[in-house]
Parts: sequence; C-alpha cells; structure tokens
Amino acid sequence: MDIVLNKADKDLDFVIEDEDHGRSIDGFMWSGCRANYGVKTGKVAFACKVDSGNLCRVGFGTSAAALALGQCDQSFGYGGTAKKSNGNQFTTYGEKYSYGDTITALLDCDGGSIAFMKNERYLGVAFSIPDWLRSVPLFPHVLCVD
Repeated sequence: MDIVLNKADKDLDFVIEDEDHGRSIDGFMWSGCRANYGVKTGKVAFACKVDSGNLCRVGFGTSAAALALGQCDQSFGYGGTAKKSNGNQFTTYGEKYSYGDTITALLDCDGGSIAFMKNERYLGVAFSIPDWLRSVPLFPHVLCVD
C-alpha cells in the first residue's frame, strides 16, 4: 500500500502537486493535509523536505483532529520556528528549520511517543501520547503557509 497525501483530507487551499508534494496556495493562510493511512501499533516514520514556502509544521494527528496541526488535543506538530505544539500550546523544542532542511517525524505507538529528526539528526522525544489516544490511529500530517 502506498502512503500518500490524501486528496480528500486537506484544506481547500492546500494543493497536492503529486502523491508526495504539497503546498499552500495562499500566502497568508495556513493549510493542512493528512496522509491516507493511519497507524496505532508499531513504529513508523515519514520525512518532509522543505522545498518552498515560508513556514511548515509536521507531525501526526487523528482523523478527527483539526487540519491546523498542533492546535487541538488530537494532533502533535513540530514547526520551523523551533516550537512543538499540541492542544494549541506551543513550547520550545529542537531547532529552527527552513528551506532545504528535511524533517522526519517518528511515531512509536507501542512506546507511546513522538520524536523528530532534522537532517537525520535525532532531536529527542517531543511528545508522550496520552493513554486515551493510544488506541486511535495517527496519520502523518503537514501544515504550511507559503
């Protein structure tokens, strides 16, 4: 099964250019998109290369989470301003990233954690997944503004 950006689970102003490239078309609005497959067991990772735009946030969220990654209690994001976010709480984490950087989101469903890498360098655990979400599939999720 191919895991790709989901054309049916995105903001209207998020353009999917091909199966694994997307961007916001509005220079002022944040636009989000989830992948077509969520997981609730095992370990998974996905990587995003920042190749356009101003800011982005990568992470994981449930299918019920708002597309604004990290702004509800069912999604977890790491943004280019060196902030992690969950439940609209933004906390310093990692380091800033921008054009040319590759961010990898690491989900350990069995251990209940989410971590990130910047350009293949491990940044440490960013989130512990709450018990009430441990049996809910989490989907790769991106949010950007161009």
